[in-house]
Amino acid sequence: MKVIYHQAAARDVRRILEHYESEAGSHLADRFFNELLGTVSRALNNPLGFPPFGEFTRRANLTGFPYHFIYQVKSWGIKVMVVRHHRRDPRYGQRRQ
Repeated sequence: MKVIYHQAAARDVRRILEHYESEAGSHLADRFFNELLGTVSRALNNPLGFPPFGEFTRRANLTGFPYHFIYQVKSWGIKVMVVRHHRRDPRYGQRRQ
């Protein structure tokens, strides 16, 4: 099983890390990144363990941060399509394939 990030989702993560780094320092950015990786790992280990978010996607909320990611379950693992703030427009990233 493996994880693939949509290139725009990787860009989402970089922007979030840059924001936390500039606003609160590397400690918070590191905490966010570790939480993201842990939640992605949980989704990979149990792809159907997070609630559906549309017909072909699922949503995984991060603990301790107001962010979530949307992913697709594939035969080989999961594909992270978007990482976004809970208050971000829910249409953000929906057209990614």
